[in-house]
Amino acid sequence: MHLIINPSDIYYLTGVRPHDPGEMFILQKENEGVIFCDARTSALFNSQKYEIIDDRKKWEDAFKKYSEVYTDPDFLTRTLQEKIEKYGVQLHMQKSPITEKRIIKSPEEIQKLRTSQEMNKKVYEQILPLLVP
Repeated sequence: MHLIINPSDIYYLTGVRPHDPGEMFILQKENEGVIFCDARTSALFNSQKYEIIDDRKKWEDAFKKYSEVYTDPDFLTRTLQEKIEKYGVQLHMQKSPITEKRIIKSPEEIQKLRTSQEMNKKVYEQILPLLVP
């Protein structure tokens, strides 16, 4: 199991953008996951795809089921680590498997990136005379 804390990974999986680090976590299992969030964001998640725990008082009980989990060290602050470990979780550092999936692009994504680059280049060429006297 992997504890997803990277805001970009959370957005990739759910379409929801976290505002603050540690505001929400996803405990990703093989084909399912548990979302830890607060009540104001819980309605944004697909409850058929995820188990949603939106009461912070219940986070500790839920984390007790998962005493050892992996998480991405690049997005783990000392404060966040202490907060998670307070729930009785032993963290092991490992790069996020979701980040690896995000790196792989489909042909459609590649085409959209190329189109975006072309548009950006045209805009740059148009404003360049204004930037350089």
